[in-house]
Amino acid sequence: MFRLTAQLPGINIISDSAECLYIYKEGALWEMNKTDLTQRRLIGDVQDCHPVFTSGNNRILNCNGSLTVLQPDGTLQIIGGRLFPDVQLGEDLLITDRSQRPNQLIRLNAAGKEVWRKDIALGNQHLIVGDKLYYLRKDSYNVRFNIINRLSLATGEHDELIDFDPGYLDKVPDKERYKNAFYYLLMANEEVIVALVNNNRIVAVDIHTGAVKWEITVVTDAKGHAAVFPFAGPVWGGMFDGKRYVLQGRAFSYIDPISQSAVVLQYPLLDNTGRELNVFASRKEGEQLLYTASVGGKDLNCIGVFDVHQEAVIWQEEVPIAPRATLRDAPLAGSRYLFVADSNNVLYIYEQG
Repeated sequence: MFRLTAQLPGINIISDSAECLYIYKEGALWEMNKTDLTQRRLIGDVQDCHPVFTSGNNRILNCNGSLTVLQPDGTLQIIGGRLFPDVQLGEDLLITDRSQRPNQLIRLNAAGKEVWRKDIALGNQHLIVGDKLYYLRKDSYNVRFNIINRLSLATGEHDELIDFDPGYLDKVPDKERYKNAFYYLLMANEEVIVALVNNNRIVAVDIHTGAVKWEITVVTDAKGHAAVFPFAGPVWGGMFDGKRYVLQGRAFSYIDPISQSAVVLQYPLLDNTGRELNVFASRKEGEQLLYTASVGGKDLNCIGVFDVHQEAVIWQEEVPIAPRATLRDAPLAGSRYLFVADSNNVLYIYEQG
């Protein structure tokens, strides 16, 4: 299905778009076309670089500590220091201003004008439903793991949707380690936002009122028998046909908000040769999940393609990483290629065919 076509040392993947891979090499930021693999040097003398976003034909990124606009002709415009793009909203961006105390969140339009500015710092989780952003909040250096927050994308007005501590602090699995309830966002629709809470239950919250609508503490297998609870955050996988499918660890499962159920379809998880598989990370690509995994309890050195509808691995290969190296993340995809990097900053490119 895929074959190794290139092995490029000295490359660190920064981020990607539908068309391009953004990479750091030779002290510079480069753009690699995902279709023909051509490379273009964007910015030189780079000490540190954050994910690249787009606005119109411009590239927007934080490079060397400054928010930078890269125009199509190569012109660089420095907007300001300690401004970090977080979320793409069509042609607009949500940008965190870390020069302020407390940090501030800005909605910046394609013309570079502020739509609004609020005293908000986003954590590393968010979901968008309609004109609302549901997110994990940071207060200075304190991350509020127990609270789902709600933000109007139009106005920047924000509030707390739910604090899980009152109902779920006593259900934290390790009270010595966790001082608050905690959650991982899974999915949302026009009625509920669904989260994995305390790594031991699925909780659905009304997106209008913040009330708990339902929760799942017992999962079943495909035949309706009780099964091992397979979920732990952060949760990998993707949405298919209104269900949240999870390919992670030693299980393939789904969560269905309509039937308010969680079903383990495979446990233990097996690869296409019948060996036991432990998935480190997976991401949705079309009707499939791309993954990195270890096989038989060995090194994290395999990538593969899992077909959700067939409920099976349809391709898998061991990546020729060096001893003691490990793969970093799930593969990224282009129209013909898969891209995956290892901890030694080697980029492996696999071609379909």
